[in-house]
Amino acid sequence: MRTNKLLSLSDVLQQPAIARWQRRFAISAAHESIWRSVLDENLRSLCRLYSYHQGVLTVAVFHATAASQLRYLNHILIQQLKMHDAFSALTALRTTLKPVPQSSQAVAFNTRKTRRQAPLKLSRNSAEHLKAVADGVTDAELSKKLRHLARHSD
Repeated sequence: MRTNKLLSLSDVLQQPAIARWQRRFAISAAHESIWRSVLDENLRSLCRLYSYHQGVLTVAVFHATAASQLRYLNHILIQQLKMHDAFSALTALRTTLKPVPQSSQAVAFNTRKTRRQAPLKLSRNSAEHLKAVADGVTDAELSKKLRHLARHSD
C-alpha cells in the first residue's frame, strides 16, 4: 500500500523490513574491535568490516594491494578470529574492492603520481665508477648506455 506521506529517515530505518536487514548484516563494535586487534596496522587503515552473515565475513578493501594481502592471509585470519566467541561461526573471509575513501591515510597509500618527477642525480663517485666500468666493457652498446647513465651526476 502506497501513501503520499513523507517519512523521515529515522522512521524509514525503524520499519520492520529495514530493521531485520540491519540486524542481519550488522557489524557490532565487538566485531570491529576484534578485527582491529587481529589485523596488521598497515592493513587496518585500508579496509573495514562490511558485513558478517551466515559465517561469511565480508571486508571492504580500498586498495587492490591490500585485497591481495588479505587473500594471502585468509586462513591465518580466520583461525585467529575463530578464537573469539563473536566469530565462532566464521567459515570464510571474503574481500570486496571499494573506492578509496577521502581520508588522509588512504589517499597517502595511493602511490600513483600525476606529474613526472625529475630524474634522480648520481653522486660524482658513482658517475666516475660507471665511466670506469664503461671503459672496461667490450660491448659497445652497454658501454654507451653506462656513459649515458653516468651523465646524471651532480
